[in-house]
Amino acid sequence: TNNAKKVDQLEVCFDLLPNLSIEKTDQEVYLRLINPEGATLKIDDTGSGKLELAETGGEVPYSKKQMFNYNPKSKKNYCMFWEQDNEYVPGVYQAMVYHDGRKIAENSYELKKKPF
Repeated sequence: TNNAKKVDQLEVCFDLLPNLSIEKTDQEVYLRLINPEGATLKIDDTGSGKLELAETGGEVPYSKKQMFNYNPKSKKNYCMFWEQDNEYVPGVYQAMVYHDGRKIAENSYELKKKPF
């Protein structure tokens, strides 16, 4: 649904492309969700934290991290889920996916304010 009042969780899906230079199959991926006010959605008790960026060495907050079993020989779609106790506010949300300190995907979506 795109009705902000009815959203239980956000699902962010992305592709990891083949990369034969990666030998390790367990890969840690970070999800950063930004709400319409520009703040990163985070819950420290559930694993949110800060991620060091590879290019600058600066840090950005992330919402969630997750390990994936990565196959470096083929493209595969992965999904991450975000749940929070409070309601989502209507507006445009940004989702960014990071791997090894580099942004590998970004997209935005809108949750609308609808009656009941």
